[in-house]
Amino acid sequence: MTPHASSSFAGTSTGGCSGRGSPDGGRCRRPGRLGAFGRGPYCGIQWGSLPERDLHYTSASIANVRAGPHRCFDRLVVDLGPRVVGLPGRDSNGDQVEYVTLITPDGSGQPQSLADGAFLSIVVHAPTHDGDDNPTYSPADPAQPVAVAGFRTFRQVAFFGTFEGQTTFGLGVRARLPFRVFALSGPGEGSRVVIDVAHRRSAPPATGDRRRSTQRPSGLSQTRPPAAYRWTQMGPPRSGRGPGADGTDRARRRGTGAK
Repeated sequence: MTPHASSSFAGTSTGGCSGRGSPDGGRCRRPGRLGAFGRGPYCGIQWGSLPERDLHYTSASIANVRAGPHRCFDRLVVDLGPRVVGLPGRDSNGDQVEYVTLITPDGSGQPQSLADGAFLSIVVHAPTHDGDDNPTYSPADPAQPVAVAGFRTFRQVAFFGTFEGQTTFGLGVRARLPFRVFALSGPGEGSRVVIDVAHRRSAPPATGDRRRSTQRPSGLSQTRPPAAYRWTQMGPPRSGRGPGADGTDRARRRGTGAK
């Protein structure tokens, strides 16, 4: 696979998500339920914004990085090539994704800033070169390897290089929003690490019906308040006959009430 960066629509389906608790028994952290707009969580999303970590490493190399907008979230996809067969130990995609104040790449240790209000540090436990140190991913512009202009949530994707078998990316987003991380198999013998960031936070669940209550205080009529209650609202009676001296309330005497 020729390494290159693209901003093509990263429409990877979550149907084949290789995650914990998924049909194929692989790894998929924080699976989100992407429902329709309406009552309940935004788009059915129930993700969080705390760090996501899988400390495993893979013998595969990073081949490509791409991004795409979706209705409820923006998506970043890191494509990996086939794994090297025969190496000892478990071989699965690993990563560390978390919100940070500044991105601190491995190796240089120099803090880096990104565009907009919140920064996601994305460390994929895979290199960008093969076993012979031939590069498998080398974007022309590391500061913008993927074009995200016009995205609703993404503001910048940056590539900070590989150090000791792991690669650091930075993702600038407009705010600290919920995200999820999971792995997908394919295409071919390769795999993908997927990072979705929601367009907005979900509102906290309601603790009760906040609509105006129609229940009146105990002891009062449910249809029409008693005369004493009406007098409190309209003022004291001018005689014992009712709210007004002539039997009408003030609103009607002023001509503003219903005839």
